[in-house]
Amino acid sequence: MRGKIISLNSKGKEALPLTPEEKEILRELYREDVLKLQDLLQRDLSNWLN
Repeated sequence: MRGKIISLNSKGKEALPLTPEEKEILRELYREDVLKLQDLLQRDLSNWLN
């Protein structure tokens, strides 16, 4: 039973591309987290916000 469930959850399905609007929503949703991570790592992650 466990193997069957894992098999069903593991089937390769092609992801649908995000629309520009969806990308912007996600970018804004994670903006503060990316900025905090950038400060924590002392690395430039600005490309994650573009």
